[in-house]
Amino acid sequence: MTTFQGVDASLSQGNIDWLRVRSFHNNFAMLRATVGWGRPEIQTDSSFHRNIHDAAQAGLMVGAYHSSVPSNANEAHCEAEGFLHAIGGYKLAYPVAIDIETRPLRCLSNDQLDEIIKAWCGDISNAGYYPMIRAQLTTVIRRLRPETLKTYGLWLQYPSNKIDYDGEVGIWQYTSVGNVGGVRGRIGKNYAFLDYPKIMLERGLGGFAPPVVAAPTWDTSSLLSCSSSLIQALNAFSGLAALIDIIDTLAQYCDTLGILDNNDGEVGQQDIPQEQKPKIQDAKQDTATDDEVTEQARKQDIIEDTQTEELYPEISEKLEKALNEPIIIKAPPPPPPENIQSTEDFNEQDEAHL
Repeated sequence: MTTFQGVDASLSQGNIDWLRVRSFHNNFAMLRATVGWGRPEIQTDSSFHRNIHDAAQAGLMVGAYHSSVPSNANEAHCEAEGFLHAIGGYKLAYPVAIDIETRPLRCLSNDQLDEIIKAWCGDISNAGYYPMIRAQLTTVIRRLRPETLKTYGLWLQYPSNKIDYDGEVGIWQYTSVGNVGGVRGRIGKNYAFLDYPKIMLERGLGGFAPPVVAAPTWDTSSLLSCSSSLIQALNAFSGLAALIDIIDTLAQYCDTLGILDNNDGEVGQQDIPQEQKPKIQDAKQDTATDDEVTEQARKQDIIEDTQTEELYPEISEKLEKALNEPIIIKAPPPPPPENIQSTEDFNEQDEAHL
């Protein structure tokens, strides 16, 4: 597990040489910003603005904490308001914490303490910061609820060489009386077990701008490749359209075959609509019989065939003979008159006469 080393400081440490602190492999500093609630000039730690400016200039990542002294949730909201006023305008790459190891909070019940923690941390979270709880191990085990710790995280104060605690810990203060170059007195020394700067940047917390989500880009070359699903779908539709054209052509061809005669494949007169049959303009042809019309059509066909004489000279004699051949038309017998009696009627009349 990657750990980051840092310090926590307040007015008690006096003036700090933050360049020297950074040179002793310290990566971050948790700085007290406010105490209690009331007027901002009284509530704010008098060394806070100097410390946060100088520590950031020296290259340390900074966070902040608040020493809480409320007696109820309403006062906790007031404390959160004063704290946000103090840290406003700074970029905090580390969390902000509520310190509940103060004398006034020891007199409260566990439920009252939980309400104060939720009120303060809720306001801090809604303002866009990463809240956590600063407490000693005995307080964590006896007084804090597991769901509250899981929601806001823990900055554990436990002087030891190792952590005898099975819960999750974000920051561990392993001593409150450490020695660090650049600090004249004692100072708290800590380990951080999470990469908080990365978390703040990814989530847009601690005064950092939310990350910009790039708009998705489309690779048109991959869409137009032969193996792409789009091209395959277009090819399938194209093939389907071609198949429909073929089926339509076959249907038209079958309709054409349906109006042909079975003998020679020519169009039968019975299949031609009445309005499409040729009309005879000659007055004599209007009064001609069916046999005369048929014979005239036959002669016309023979005359048209003579135009092929140049192409087929071997049949020219047959054509000429056919034209000179006399045409004999046999008319059908006329029907019997309606007033003429049959032979049987005549025989009956003769017998009666005799």
